[in-house]
Amino acid sequence: ENVLFSFQHFRGRKNRCYKLAVRSVRRAFVRSTKARREKKRFLRALWITRIEAACLEHGLKYPAFISNLAKVRMVL
Repeated sequence: ENVLFSFQHFRGRKNRCYKLAVRSVRRAFVRSTKARREKKRFLRALWITRIEAACLEHGLKYPAFISNLAKVRMVL
């Protein structure tokens, strides 16, 4: 029943033929799981890039900035 609800938004035969719909829903769930992990990696890299750019504007290097944050026990 969960599968029947999940494939309504697909286009073409995937939302009419049960066998194709089940295959597509499984694939979509796998991709969404992988995408959640990939999103975390992407956002972490983006944050590091932004912090590094801000550090360079103020004449600091990113590793020195992060190590000094750790020394004073400050969390971003």
